[in-house]
Amino acid sequence: MGALKSFVWASLWLVATGTTSVHSSRFGHRTSVSRLPRSQNRIQRALGRIGTRRMPPSRCSEEGPGGVLTAEEAGILSISPSAVKRISEIKASKDTDDIFFRMGVKAGGCSGFSYTMDMVGTNDITGDDTVVQYDGFSCVIDPQSLLYLFGMTLDFSDELIGGGFKFSNPNAKDTCGCGSSFGV
Repeated sequence: MGALKSFVWASLWLVATGTTSVHSSRFGHRTSVSRLPRSQNRIQRALGRIGTRRMPPSRCSEEGPGGVLTAEEAGILSISPSAVKRISEIKASKDTDDIFFRMGVKAGGCSGFSYTMDMVGTNDITGDDTVVQYDGFSCVIDPQSLLYLFGMTLDFSDELIGGGFKFSNPNAKDTCGCGSSFGV
């Protein structure tokens, strides 16, 4: 079983049993699962679809569980038409067609976590990453961020004040006024 699927299944089991940490001999450290979002049932259904797909060999190592899915198949992340248009414009401004939109989550920000977005090349995609194909571009999400981004909606506004990408995350308990930080 792939690393992502194993991690998520173990995390879901720990949440269901009330356990807050587990010792993994493979990684040699305790892994906290107390910050998992409350959308485990939707995540579990999506992992059934993700775990059966593999990225093309040119994009990953052979052992990774990542997959290439269409947006409809994945059901992971909704991107509004205005955000799709803006991401496509950014991609078109680059010198190469071999570029992907990477979304993620990192520790930090006003509420505990902050969103990350970047354009990356094929060499920056690992076998554990999930690739979701949208109209005009592909979105890459790492396994840890997948848990926090599941069910999120990304929108874009070109207003002079308060414009830019907007994140609507059903897993977030707390959000910051800046709109790019959240807590679970």
